[in-house]
Amino acid sequence: MEEFIDFIINLADEEIGDYLDGDVKHYFLNGGCYEFAKVLKNYARESRFVINKESNHCGILHLGNIYDATGKVDKKEKFHIATKEDKEYMDFRFGILEKQQVKGKRISDYLISILDQCYISNILEKVNDGKRANSKNIQDVEVDEDER
Repeated sequence: MEEFIDFIINLADEEIGDYLDGDVKHYFLNGGCYEFAKVLKNYARESRFVINKESNHCGILHLGNIYDATGKVDKKEKFHIATKEDKEYMDFRFGILEKQQVKGKRISDYLISILDQCYISNILEKVNDGKRANSKNIQDVEVDEDER
């Protein structure tokens, strides 16, 4: 997954870096995290959205690890699987930035359209641990009722 994240960041730097004032990673860690998570989830389809306890950052849970634009997140205990309400909040809180468009598409959709044109099957095989990910591979992070 880390190789794929680096690939996305480098591609985004080339494709939309100027649009985002040249600091793509900063953007994906400061308001654009949901967009980045949607790009990752598009290719690691069995993954799940997660949000931190402070509700100010999100990523994906994939094969027992949490990922964002920095790569593997060390403190996964600070995250929980996003509930329906969390996803609505993420769409509102982080989705505001997503209304920004590149060539008529949301940033996440634009990056997915570019990635779909790249030969990335060898990277995606590594993303899914050499096989198609399924729910047996994903270790859920506990969701406390108070955090819903």
